[in-house]
Amino acid sequence: MTCEAYYETHPEPGAGLDRCSNREIEAGTARAVSLLGSSTTFFGVINLFITGWNIKRFGVKTALAIQVSSFLSIFSSYRPYYGYLSGKAEQP
Repeated sequence: MTCEAYYETHPEPGAGLDRCSNREIEAGTARAVSLLGSSTTFFGVINLFITGWNIKRFGVKTALAIQVSSFLSIFSSYRPYYGYLSGKAEQP
């Protein structure tokens, strides 16, 4: 998707050249992958603290029910979808 979005505003390379072998495209892909990995780690650690607090306060069964319906699980499902949609953002 980054490759297609890049060539909406830039000229196509010559025939026989790899379209996506470009430093700007590779940098955008690397940025997206690193943001996804760091946000996964960050929210995973936050989830561990919240789960520990819920277990101490409510018990294991109630904490499990809370975790299944928590906001963090909804965010974890939405994050790849948002990344897919924002991958076609306009180039600066």
